[in-house]
Amino acid sequence: MRSAIFVAAVFAVVLAFASPAGAHAEVSTLTPAACTNSQPGESIRIVFSEELVADSSSIELVADGVVIATAGIDLTDLEHRTLEMFTPSTASGPFIVNWTAHSALDDDITAGTYGLTAGPGDIADGCAASSSENNDSSSIPFALIGALTALGAGGLVLLSRQSHLVEN
Repeated sequence: MRSAIFVAAVFAVVLAFASPAGAHAEVSTLTPAACTNSQPGESIRIVFSEELVADSSSIELVADGVVIATAGIDLTDLEHRTLEMFTPSTASGPFIVNWTAHSALDDDITAGTYGLTAGPGDIADGCAASSSENNDSSSIPFALIGALTALGAGGLVLLSRQSHLVEN
């Protein structure tokens, strides 16, 4: 009976400190949308699914391979889930928007890019939105933690039964 209580306690402690894998900041909305025309001076906003780390999350506007504007978290968003910048008032033509989102929840970094146009001009090459995740290698999948915990608990039960048989 004591071993069952011990196993349950170990399992509870492991689950309390484990975090679900795969949780990272995902794009909820792009304004303006990818492959659309933006007006000079218009806001470019990317809202994410979770809070971002301000010092390492950013957004930049690229024209002809040159970064022409950079910005970060919208400080008016109290949840810190929004990156915002404004297209330069004199800007026109195709642009690429690059962004980096550093999740405050799980420390993962996700980056992406999409194209748009300001004023008259063709939509930027590769305008479709894309993103990639850079997981921290220290993140262990939740299912793996559960499986290892179950194996450990099973081993403890077997050891306690074996020691009980040896004592008798």
